[in-house]
Amino acid sequence: MKSQIRRIFLFFTTFIIIIDAITFSGFLNDFSWSGTIPAVLIYWIIPVIFITSLQLYGRKFLASNRPGFFAGFYVFAGYFLAFYIPKLFYTVFILTEYTLKIIAYPVTRIFSNFLNANFPFGEFMIGGPLNFISLIVLPLSLLSFIVILAGMAFGRFNFKVRHMGIDSPYLPSHFDGFKLIQISDLHLGSLYGHEDKILKVVDLINRESPDIIVFTGDLVNNLAAEAEGWTEILNKMKSRYGNFSILGNHDYGEYYNWPSEKARQENMNDLLAVHKDSGFTVLLNQSARISLNGQNEATVNGIITGNLQEIPSREADDAEGNEQVPSQKSNDDKGDQQNSNQEIFIAGVENWGLPPFKQYGDLKKALKDIPEKAYTILLSHDPSHWDAEVLNKSTVNLTLSGHTHGMQFGIRTKKFKWSPVQMKYPRWIGLYQQGYRYLHVNPGLGYIGYAGRIWIPPEISVITLKKTT
Repeated sequence: MKSQIRRIFLFFTTFIIIIDAITFSGFLNDFSWSGTIPAVLIYWIIPVIFITSLQLYGRKFLASNRPGFFAGFYVFAGYFLAFYIPKLFYTVFILTEYTLKIIAYPVTRIFSNFLNANFPFGEFMIGGPLNFISLIVLPLSLLSFIVILAGMAFGRFNFKVRHMGIDSPYLPSHFDGFKLIQISDLHLGSLYGHEDKILKVVDLINRESPDIIVFTGDLVNNLAAEAEGWTEILNKMKSRYGNFSILGNHDYGEYYNWPSEKARQENMNDLLAVHKDSGFTVLLNQSARISLNGQNEATVNGIITGNLQEIPSREADDAEGNEQVPSQKSNDDKGDQQNSNQEIFIAGVENWGLPPFKQYGDLKKALKDIPEKAYTILLSHDPSHWDAEVLNKSTVNLTLSGHTHGMQFGIRTKKFKWSPVQMKYPRWIGLYQQGYRYLHVNPGLGYIGYAGRIWIPPEISVITLKKTT
């Protein structure tokens, strides 16, 4: 891992030098003032700052145990993208311009002989009629600079609440109208210093008065220490029958240089304690039963976890004028066996991903205590698990995933969605369906790599289960 990180930071250092050299040569061609001493100093001080910062961050990337390290690094990465994505666009166009000039010069020489004119190669490369090519891209470069900074300033905390209904004839009738909230990918280390923003998320969640809340992995970037000071905030999220969570690929601490395996395991134990202290039951290839047969209890391996959260009853919600849902105590079972099967199951697997991600998840183990025809909701961090195993090796009705972040960049409308991440994850955001089996991919609340989001806002997913005949 150390050598891999060194190569990555060396690549970006080399990238900066090459891009800035080409960009500066283009500026010398396009803008006469760019050759002045003040302009040269101002231009080159920026890459010097970025290269120096890269070296400092690179030395600490695998070993820093400061909770706020990644918060600072991802802001730095955001500014890096804001400066170098525009330069990359400009570089592509300036190289295209140079290539066309090299191709066109022999033709120009032929015509210049007829006109008794002289166009030295050096002057032709610096000036000439093809200089407009590199100027075409300047508006695009400026726009990308603005968009990337706007994603940092506004996009990363532009929390959206998205409602959806999921129909199934296999849902027990008492659960018609059952409301669950899915959140994912908090990456608390990235949110250091922004506790007030997550308090807003907690308020948005509690306004929905959910029956259960599920968190589908990546609570931290690497360290349990990143969650310091967050448990009290997360514990404010309230639901009727319990909050459930799983682990994501970042939660295993595999992107950190541990001094020993014992230290890594201690970190994992601390992280599991954070889930518990935050009010979540973490499911490690396990399942929980939620019963509405009159006892209104949720159990995990026989331990009651429901009825522990003090929130208003559904009747109180209805009295306050909230949208009423069908009663969960209806006598009409619509073919269900009376009371005996008025239950659903929440299963959770450890992280399961396609290479290079590890496959700790054990679907068979997670489902072993669940009756064959029971309505089952599976929490699995990586959506690729749905196609690889869930569809073919189980009868799970609804799978909830995260992981992709929607790449924190893309386009999403009611009729169209696109992001570069779909090249790796065809099911990258939103709801997917095969018959009455569903996958929902939440784009997450936090961020990694880039401290921003561009047109893929952080999301609280509100899912209402609906009984169909």
